[in-house]
Amino acid sequence: MKYRTASVTFLLAAVTLFYAKALVGNVTIQWDAVGYFYPYQRHFSDSIRAGRLPFWTDTIFSGFPFLADLQVGSWYPLNWPFFLLGIVPRSIFWELWLHALLAGGGAYLLCRRLADSRRAAILTALFYSLSGFFAAHSEHVALFQAAAYLPILIYLLLRAVEVDTVRWTAAGALAGGCLCLTGHFQTVMYVFAGLGLAALGLFAGSGRLLLRASAVVAAVMAGSALLGAIQIMPSAELLGQSLRTRLTAGDWTLGIVQAGSLATFVHPNIMGALHPETYQGPPDITQHYFYSGFLLVPLAAIGFWVERRLRLPALLLVIPAVVYAMGPPALIYSVLIRLPGFSSVRAPSHGMFVAILGLSLLAGAGAIRLVRLARRPSLYFALLGILLLDLWYWNMQRNPLVYARGSYEQAYGPAERWFQELTKFPLPRFQRLAAPGRTHTFYPADAPFAFPVETTFGTNALMLSRYHDYLAALNENPALMGALGVGPYFDRDDYVIRQHTPVLPRFHFPPEIRYAPDPFALLAAADPARMAIMTRREASVAGNASGEVEVLDSAPGAYRLRVTAPSDAVMRIAVPYYPGWRAEIDGLRQEVVVVDHALMGLPIPGGTHSVRLWFRSNYFAVGAVVSVTTAVACMFILIRGRRGRV
Repeated sequence: MKYRTASVTFLLAAVTLFYAKALVGNVTIQWDAVGYFYPYQRHFSDSIRAGRLPFWTDTIFSGFPFLADLQVGSWYPLNWPFFLLGIVPRSIFWELWLHALLAGGGAYLLCRRLADSRRAAILTALFYSLSGFFAAHSEHVALFQAAAYLPILIYLLLRAVEVDTVRWTAAGALAGGCLCLTGHFQTVMYVFAGLGLAALGLFAGSGRLLLRASAVVAAVMAGSALLGAIQIMPSAELLGQSLRTRLTAGDWTLGIVQAGSLATFVHPNIMGALHPETYQGPPDITQHYFYSGFLLVPLAAIGFWVERRLRLPALLLVIPAVVYAMGPPALIYSVLIRLPGFSSVRAPSHGMFVAILGLSLLAGAGAIRLVRLARRPSLYFALLGILLLDLWYWNMQRNPLVYARGSYEQAYGPAERWFQELTKFPLPRFQRLAAPGRTHTFYPADAPFAFPVETTFGTNALMLSRYHDYLAALNENPALMGALGVGPYFDRDDYVIRQHTPVLPRFHFPPEIRYAPDPFALLAAADPARMAIMTRREASVAGNASGEVEVLDSAPGAYRLRVTAPSDAVMRIAVPYYPGWRAEIDGLRQEVVVVDHALMGLPIPGGTHSVRLWFRSNYFAVGAVVSVTTAVACMFILIRGRRGRV
């Protein structure tokens, strides 16, 4: 117990000292952390602290199903202390610190069980949790969080196979559920792939144990999916409506590991990664930095030579991950991109943490063997000190990939004030700010959430595909801004604000309805002030310019209206079409239809009517029930299980 407490204390102190500059220094978040994770987490935090769930936001993309966005990590348990306290820029660094501890703790437990050495386990924990992979991906918060779970899941697999199958499988499902809720789908796939490879490497010598391990892995993955259903089910619906469905892994070259990328294992600045202004490597510097100390590779070579139990599992973690990350020339990549999930990945280099864990396990064991061969116990402390200093200097002190110098106010305050002054907020009710030809080029990208202001643009890889098409047509036909309720807009050639006319109301009746099998084909020449475009399958009503709409009440994702139409007509709604929008006319349900390829419309019968529109995810409630039920079952097994029996 004494040694265990000392190990935990040392690991906590080491990770905290490593992150001290980020946690309390005059530095701040940058890139995707400031452009996406901070504003989205803050918006969710502000919403729940105000007592509401933000199923829909009006702030970006003319309206977006916010709670279905998996990378926010809305239901990830380890995010909730930060959500409840209130998200500030510094919160992101504390999230990273917490998950560096989780990564280190898992690596410690795994190596401790495999190598039977606390000292080897401590070194392994430092090699993995303070590695260049985590340093480089400090901006990618959900990826960082997900990668932390690989060692703890392998450790729980070992316990399930060797000690108590039922109870430890339940623990693995709980950990895997948390992994799924971090929200980085690609990294979740890599973690489970690493878990399967580790199972094969650890138990290949025994058919009975390998069969049991395979069953445990399958059960953990199934339980993880059920526990994550509260997020997975709404997110799957969003993914099906988003641009990600058009992404093909074979068409991308971003994040393909090259020889120079691998050289960063032994030389942190070989491609100029520590000087972004003179960087000479492949695009996106954060995908190609893996430095984990100059001791990693030589100690891993010793560990491979002397530690037989670690040899095969480490090889299966390292070689497939590296070969896959090298992209199209490798057969394994060409095969995997044909599988569901892997077919839409964007950067295979994101899976390199699997290889780093394998090397870290070997290096920890190799260091202990070296100390024993030298018969100098003090050598261990020398290696430990050198490793800590080496990793801290290159992966934190000198590393511009982790943070931006200066406070958040110093780094982004001038841009926020410029944005606010230029656009002269607040906008009139139901008007939006547009940026034809641009989507997320404004920094900080959280400006729409901060003020707030409704915009046609945003920062999110899950932009609705129909809406993306509409914006593409808008770039060629600026008149389409009218149907989005755009007032001010940025000139496409500079940052001058201009005023679009006419500004069509959020709810209005187009004078003419034109039917076409492919409405998108007509958008390039359409004038939304004069007509709306529908397919014949959706409605058979006429236009009516004399209809009137009074908005009685509104909130994000909800409206109450009084509508008067002299005859049957279609009311155009300046909100993107998305499953989950519901409508009632005088208390009776009415189907919401697609107008102008991407927007919503509502057929209105002649006369004066009370109309209610609201959004609720089709799958959130079902997913929540599945997640809670599974979590309760797993907790019951953990508490009451005894040696594989409940």
